[in-house]
Amino acid sequence: MRPRWETPVTAGAPSDPYLMTGFDKKCLHIRHDAGRAVRFHVDLDLMGHGAFERYATVESDRYAVHVFPEGLSAHWLRAVPDETCTVTSQLHYT
Repeated sequence: MRPRWETPVTAGAPSDPYLMTGFDKKCLHIRHDAGRAVRFHVDLDLMGHGAFERYATVESDRYAVHVFPEGLSAHWLRAVPDETCTVTSQLHYT
């Protein structure tokens, strides 16, 4: 799944929520063009009710991968950059 594909984003703007439930192994790939380190806050909706909570912060100079613990149970994920930039983010499931 692709929350964003070469998408211009504003600092603090969350991606659309993307499904996480039903998969044991999950990882998030993030790439951006800011030319400096950007932090991406990974928010999870654990119960599927629209209540997102900060799960982790991933810092990337240009590209980063975050591997979620196997069996992590959450319904939805969204990524929120702390800088304005163009972003590609992809979720990989198995």
